[in-house]
Amino acid sequence: MADPYTKLVRLGSIGFTMLTAGLATLSCARKPPAVGERPDSVTSDTLRESIARQVGTAACSSPAVCRALPLGSKPCGGPRRYLVYSLEVSDSARLAADAARYSQAEAQRNREKGLVSDCSMLIEPQVSCVSRRCVAIQTERSRQPQ
Repeated sequence: MADPYTKLVRLGSIGFTMLTAGLATLSCARKPPAVGERPDSVTSDTLRESIARQVGTAACSSPAVCRALPLGSKPCGGPRRYLVYSLEVSDSARLAADAARYSQAEAQRNREKGLVSDCSMLIEPQVSCVSRRCVAIQTERSRQPQ
């Protein structure tokens, strides 16, 4: 006959297995958002992935085709970051629209959750074409604390 400790360990492992299976079922049962429904993290993640695909490698042949686009929303206002892209690779109108939708969804999430941040404001970076890729270049102005 098994001692009480062995029984307790078996019961614990059975309970853990049941709990894990239940949580897995709940996470898989989540329905996708309906059309017109507020964006949630799944929608935002999908939109962020779409934006990343549109930017791709940000290939360029000259600095004239490189741009910076604000992306996201800090709780105190302003963009969370700037996205560097190339006009040679990306449809700037579509990219700007998707970035705006993503930023609006993040701003709404910040309000709903009452999030806070350090309230530092980002400076739009200067961009250039380096080794055939659009990149943000750091300047003296962008290094200064705000």
